[in-house]
Amino acid sequence: MKDLILNLFASKPKQYIQEIKRTPELMEWVNSNTLTKSTHLPARVYSAVHQVTDQCELGNTKKFDRFSTGFTGCGPASVCECTKKQIAAAVSKTKLDYSEKKLTEVNDKRQQTMINRYGVAYNSQRSDIKHIWTKNKISNEVYSKLTNKLWLDNEYNIKRRPLTDIAEELGVYYSTVGEYCRKFDFKIRQQTNHSIQETQIVDYIQSLGVECVHSDWTVLGNKEIDIYIPLAKLGIEVNGLFWHSYHPVIGKFEHRTKHIEKTHNAAASGVKLIHVTDYEWKHKNSIIKSIIRTNLGLNTKIPARSCIVKTIDKMQEKEFLNAHHLQGYIPSDSATGLYYNNELVMLMSVGKTRFNKTADYELLRMCSRDGITVVGGVSKLISYIKLAYPKSTIVSYCDLAKSDGRGYLKAGFQQIESTGPGYCWTDGNTVISRYRCQRKQLQKWLLSYNSNKSESKNMFDAKYRRLWDCGNAVFILNT
Repeated sequence: MKDLILNLFASKPKQYIQEIKRTPELMEWVNSNTLTKSTHLPARVYSAVHQVTDQCELGNTKKFDRFSTGFTGCGPASVCECTKKQIAAAVSKTKLDYSEKKLTEVNDKRQQTMINRYGVAYNSQRSDIKHIWTKNKISNEVYSKLTNKLWLDNEYNIKRRPLTDIAEELGVYYSTVGEYCRKFDFKIRQQTNHSIQETQIVDYIQSLGVECVHSDWTVLGNKEIDIYIPLAKLGIEVNGLFWHSYHPVIGKFEHRTKHIEKTHNAAASGVKLIHVTDYEWKHKNSIIKSIIRTNLGLNTKIPARSCIVKTIDKMQEKEFLNAHHLQGYIPSDSATGLYYNNELVMLMSVGKTRFNKTADYELLRMCSRDGITVVGGVSKLISYIKLAYPKSTIVSYCDLAKSDGRGYLKAGFQQIESTGPGYCWTDGNTVISRYRCQRKQLQKWLLSYNSNKSESKNMFDAKYRRLWDCGNAVFILNT
């Protein structure tokens, strides 16, 4: 269908929409595969063919230009931050293309214009706007507390609150609070090794009525488990993006297998260990909470025999996966769901294999609605897939940071291998996948990209850090 539409557009660029309207099969395919809610048919056709949405990264709706150019900007920079980023990237790229002579000419012209208009060469020298660029970057309310010695003394010294606790209340970084404490000559206490995220997860587990140990040294002996739940024999490692990642400047050995080794050591002691990053806890909070409840057996349980199996359209597939799967949506050939009382409670998607060239298909995504466990759901969906893909080999990958893969074995899969640890890149606050950092992709967005340098050299030079995971278990199903 996709090729047919592209051929229609190439041969009849002014009549292709009318041709699609006249062909029920094409209209049905467009409506099933489009990722936009727009009622504008050319936009729906473009979305279905190219598998793109009309939403920018911040959730604003982009304008549809034409089929050859697709979705364009979602508004001026004053309305949408992503437009501002695109403009900044374009300006930076233009500057990188300038020669030294051209840069000198541009800077000289800029300085002369400033002198002619304001009598100074730089904005920072202008007395008329000094009040703007010297303005405090935090709110007046927060600033008034940090500069109030009595208030800060009461919170930090008398109440003995940690810097991280005060910082979370004020919405600033903990080092900012420490800076103001030092200005008042407060003696800075040795900081605890417990991060804010660890404490929040402990509080959440206890709110479920489950006892846990914060910082356990009994299971692994000479190694700590951040959070241990004895009753469930479950350990949770909270891996901060910055502190668990590597950059050569720190001068230490890059221990690539430390997370998976810890997982194996815990398993040898009969403890299941899951790894959660501070980024996941902050940005995928409801999913992480659901994973914890699943491992504690506290989710709402629904029997698969009470569910109806249905094929899911692309829009619903995307919405469900982005809401309930840690890795979000990925294009697929088909998606099948379990419905309970007309509500989608579990989804499984299948598509072409991405990595294993010997398999016919790949089970791409599988997840349940947050807070729900469909008992027997995996087996019921697998039975449906066996009928949909007969005499085929289906491969799937299990993230060992979150699961041990037992569910696959119960559903009839066989484990064929475990991959080594994979990695992503981070600046300490966000996550960038390794695939976006391949050299052919890197040159599209990294402003300091140098074609003579490797991926790692480019990323390390740009101040990014490498974070290693636990790898994947690889499973095969012969239908």
